[in-house]
Amino acid sequence: MVEKMMAAVVAGVVAAAVLDSVDISSRVLNLRYNKFSGDVPDDLFDLKLDALLINNNCFKLNLPKNLGNSAVSVLDIANNDLRGCLPQGIGKMAATLNEIILANTGLGGCLLEEIEKLTIFDVSKNDFGGSLPELVGNMKSLEQLNVVGNKLSVQIPASICSLPHLL
Repeated sequence: MVEKMMAAVVAGVVAAAVLDSVDISSRVLNLRYNKFSGDVPDDLFDLKLDALLINNNCFKLNLPKNLGNSAVSVLDIANNDLRGCLPQGIGKMAATLNEIILANTGLGGCLLEEIEKLTIFDVSKNDFGGSLPELVGNMKSLEQLNVVGNKLSVQIPASICSLPHLL
């Protein structure tokens, strides 16, 4: 038990040190494939980044309400322990967001219909329910759509057939 607590403290200190020393001019924050744990600071989503890559860690968090403040074009939070739903404010990212990868995170609820500019939309292996939004057919730049392993039901929207770049 003490070892786990020490590991969590060390991981938190390292994560804080990394965030304090990030060269924002690079506009890419890449913390992938580590064992960072605990919370991701909400302020991270207020940084002016082009890409936020924190996938394949041990973060446990709810996506913060200020997620939509981020101007990233690539958001990869896959393979962490997230809970809750996609925040409503995510639609504010529509002007810049091209790729969103939230696979295998534990997110649930219903999929939002707010983002149409995406090229990659991966929410596979989660707990999303309801239907696949009809507005997915408006994602004319979409090249990859991965919703495998959720609890989606009803019908596949016919509008998917009109997506010109879907692989």
